[in-house]
Amino acid sequence: DIFVPGVSSRFGTDDMVKALMDVERLPRNRLADQVKSMETQRTNWQELGRRISSMRDSARSLFSFQNPFNERTVNSSNSSALSGTANRGSMDQEQSFTVTQIAKADRYLSAPLDTNMQAPAGNYGFTAGDKTLSLNFQGGSLQDLVKYLNTEGKGTVKASIINVQKGKSSLLVESLVTGLENRLQVTGNAATLAQNLKFENITAAQDSVLDMDGIKISRPGNTIDDLLPGVNLTVHAVSPSPVEIRIGTNNEAIKESIIGFVGNYNRLMADLNVLTRSDPNVIAELTYLTEDEQKAMTEKLGAFATDSALLQFRSALQQAVSAVYQPLDSAGKPMQDTYTMLSQIGISTNASGRGGGYDASRLRGYLEINEQELDAAIATNTEGIRALFAQDTTGDLVADTGAAYNLDRVARPFVETGGIIALKTNGIDSRIQSDNRRMATLDSQLADKEAQLRSQYAGMESAYAEMERMTQSLDNFSTQNSNNRR
Repeated sequence: DIFVPGVSSRFGTDDMVKALMDVERLPRNRLADQVKSMETQRTNWQELGRRISSMRDSARSLFSFQNPFNERTVNSSNSSALSGTANRGSMDQEQSFTVTQIAKADRYLSAPLDTNMQAPAGNYGFTAGDKTLSLNFQGGSLQDLVKYLNTEGKGTVKASIINVQKGKSSLLVESLVTGLENRLQVTGNAATLAQNLKFENITAAQDSVLDMDGIKISRPGNTIDDLLPGVNLTVHAVSPSPVEIRIGTNNEAIKESIIGFVGNYNRLMADLNVLTRSDPNVIAELTYLTEDEQKAMTEKLGAFATDSALLQFRSALQQAVSAVYQPLDSAGKPMQDTYTMLSQIGISTNASGRGGGYDASRLRGYLEINEQELDAAIATNTEGIRALFAQDTTGDLVADTGAAYNLDRVARPFVETGGIIALKTNGIDSRIQSDNRRMATLDSQLADKEAQLRSQYAGMESAYAEMERMTQSLDNFSTQNSNNRR
């Protein structure tokens, strides 16, 4: 290097200080790498905790109070005429209805009017059933009156203008309350306007009328919620023939819950296999992963290969879904002609019926669903499926056995408050905080060390420069004396 006085160092001080400090920073860099590694571990534990929680939630959904086996659905043979919904308190039943009349509200249409006609100011009164409306209109066009009625109608009345012919319009006033006893009554200026505009009743208020096995049922509205306990029926149109209504188990909800449970179980099992194994084939088998997900999985391959708790957890999960369960009847005796294994409802590691031979993916615990077998099981024996997933055998109304119950029991120690996941992440957080404090101390010490080195080298540079100056002075003095002697 070229030495430029006042600009660069004669001895390459910066390079020497950097080389010395690089050595000094090695312990600090090792701590930084250790912290980064622990942060990755913490992220892996947190993600695993979320997977466990998802699996546990889907397992609990199969036997909690909101379990799908208690959901009810209403199937109608003619939903365009009569449909319905049912809550969990409804009973399984079948009923036949014939819709002979739907509920309607009064509708009045005026004679054709000039579009420039004005509506007088005054009080416009409307009554429909127990709803009474008194409006003070300031006067204006028919459009102004319509806008005012629709703004202030409050569920009692509405209005619109119908262009019945060129240059002529009719005012349509409609009650919003159906039922024969809820005829629309007008008072005040509304009555005067109705008389002057020659209103006709184009639709008369009437009740909905149904025949239920020879029993006449009438209601003022088209929604009937007080006929079948827990069931809301909605009348849509007159039916030319009887409509069969069946209230029963919501099989689709049961199926969706089971599929969701299997999906969450498999995603958890995939994470466990990747974290506890170092074989890249574990990731290659997960063909549903995106490219980014494969990359993320590769980065955590074998991260917890030596963690015995996870190895035992994975084994316990596999045992829970492959075990034999014996549902009991109300007398505490083994139920007959029921399911004792998940494979009997189409859920197993080989539900697709693939050929024999060695298949490593089957040994990793992933579940498959034979949808045809599952549909058949749901259609014929939902109570058997419920008991297979969870059942109370002690009479205390709390589940104590079953595949879903056991999965919940196995997962609970990991994700409950103060559980294994929390202990792992809290321990890592403590170590990270400790190492961060050590790094802060080392950073301060390194800064002092670098300042000390630069000071020492600066002193050396200064001393060397002083020696050069003195040497130059001596040389100049000697030269001068030599010249004087000549």
